[in-house]
Amino acid sequence: MVSPENCYAWSKFADFEKSLAETERARAIFELAISQPSLDMAELLWKSYIDFEISQGELERTRGLYERLLDRTKHYKVWVSYAKFEASGVEDEDQEDDVIEHRKDCARAIFDRANTYYKDYDRLQMETKSD
Repeated sequence: MVSPENCYAWSKFADFEKSLAETERARAIFELAISQPSLDMAELLWKSYIDFEISQGELERTRGLYERLLDRTKHYKVWVSYAKFEASGVEDEDQEDDVIEHRKDCARAIFDRANTYYKDYDRLQMETKSD
């Protein structure tokens, strides 16, 4: 690829493979793309990949992507998007009650993790400033 940092090109390449029903090839392209050391708009590429896995009904793969993204960044928008993903479908009347409760619990757990992270981060910042 001429411009390996170009997220738009990677995303369109994966979309092309998806349009040909080449799911595994699209997934491989996304994996190769997010492994690039420098990306011009990494957040859009990650969002495209996550949306792709959601469209494939791959909930566990989607969770894995969110966890990998949280290893790279702790941006609040990632936490919120992850929690919204977990909470999605709770209004679906076809879902069983235990599934709905499980999804709600997962969303709460993500917000709890985010809250803990930011509390610890703030505490570390205060300690660093006082030294």
